[in-house]
Amino acid sequence: MMFPLIHTHKNFIDGLCKNSCILEAAELFRTLHNTKFELDLTVFNCLVDGLCKSWRLRSAWELFKKLPRYGPEPNVVTYTVMICGLCIEGGIEKAYDLLPDMEEKVVLQMC
Repeated sequence: MMFPLIHTHKNFIDGLCKNSCILEAAELFRTLHNTKFELDLTVFNCLVDGLCKSWRLRSAWELFKKLPRYGPEPNVVTYTVMICGLCIEGGIEKAYDLLPDMEEKVVLQMC
């Protein structure tokens, strides 16, 4: 049996998010994760972005905080999406608190 490439799943999750089908995107994400399908950071970034843009900041934050347990470390895109989501919903202090963490981790990834 042939399995779709990770890019197929990323594009599908991204398309669902962009078409206001965030619950379906989250369910696909959970299904892929539960079947031990290896998800790369772009899939996480798409879902975090979709959650933020659909006013589900709490879910986006929970996924963001769990990200290291899933495997990939957040990158500058992940942090930027989360910071923008926090700012849009009035969480300026929380967004500001992410900056030192982002600077530390992104600089370490670049070395």
